[in-house]
Amino acid sequence: MDLPKRLSAIAPNLKGTVPMTAENIPFRHRKIERSDHAAVIEEYLSGLSAKAVGRQRGVSHTIVLRILREHGVQRRKQIQPPEVQAALVRDYQAGMGSLQIAAKHGVNFKAVFAALRRASISARSVGKAIRTCSLNEAAFDIITEEAAYWIGFLMADGCITDRGHSTYINLMLASKDAGHVEAFQRFLGSNHKIGLEKARGFAGSTGGSKLSVASKRLAAILARYGVVPRKSHTTKVIGLEHNRDFWRGVVDGDGWVSIQHPKTLRHAKPCVGLTGSLELLTQFCTFVETIAPSHVHPHPMHSIFSVSWLGRSALTVVRSLYTNCTISLPRKWEMAKRILIETHDNGRIERLSERTKDLLRQKSSEQRQAEAE
Repeated sequence: MDLPKRLSAIAPNLKGTVPMTAENIPFRHRKIERSDHAAVIEEYLSGLSAKAVGRQRGVSHTIVLRILREHGVQRRKQIQPPEVQAALVRDYQAGMGSLQIAAKHGVNFKAVFAALRRASISARSVGKAIRTCSLNEAAFDIITEEAAYWIGFLMADGCITDRGHSTYINLMLASKDAGHVEAFQRFLGSNHKIGLEKARGFAGSTGGSKLSVASKRLAAILARYGVVPRKSHTTKVIGLEHNRDFWRGVVDGDGWVSIQHPKTLRHAKPCVGLTGSLELLTQFCTFVETIAPSHVHPHPMHSIFSVSWLGRSALTVVRSLYTNCTISLPRKWEMAKRILIETHDNGRIERLSERTKDLLRQKSSEQRQAEAE
């Protein structure tokens, strides 16, 4: 069909009053005459791409490809030179996105992924590709002292939430413990911003420090050990039941390390306790039984449970959890250190040092202020 007839055939389907000419026919309606097929094939074989040939002749590249298939012409594999492929891979590993790399080197973004496949390098996941902050998603892959500690701390004081298509690991502490949130940030290799939010229920505090990072991979690993969303009343550790670093993290998060004041006892005595779900506290009691047999059991406390040890048993627990540790909540480590220094083997503290008295006064002041609020 010649051009005038084609124009008349498609004119009824085109909107508007612009006169139909060879120049304004939509690409999908344009054709290449059979007499020109040889020239098209010659242009393609000379090195031009199908898109370039199509642009020259004012047609879609799919028409050029159809002509090549019709005449049995094999399409070229567009493989970039080795030095270009190496540059594509190098830029990708440096953190650039595929579109940025393609624009930089004047190639299609698909060429970037082709170069990665030839170099046996896996492309980043969508989550990593859109991440703007650094994050070590392998932080919990190997259970080190720090990893076990932070799993315990997150089980006690952390929170896992799902928002949209993302899963967030959140840690929020009172402003006085802001340094511990920063320690968690360093452990994760993160530069996410630590936010300041209004915190209710923190003794002597009107604000808190909060860190939130989005990572399905971290959340999946934490779930293996029992750190899951909405865990408050069903918390149960999996696989770290006898790990002292894990339990130190739990105690630092939801427990207490203190000295019972002489006003209520003949001698001052160390005390260690923990609140949480019945299953978690039962597991903690089983752990303590292996180091300090005492036959202590959890008891109800409002909607959760509580358990504690006093005197010699508490001293043994503190020794087990805090001796030679490299990470703990600073204020609880300070109290644990006073207990280890001043408590006799019989579990009594004959004489409190001035530093210990200061710590106890500070704690009493915080408790009174919390009650007043």
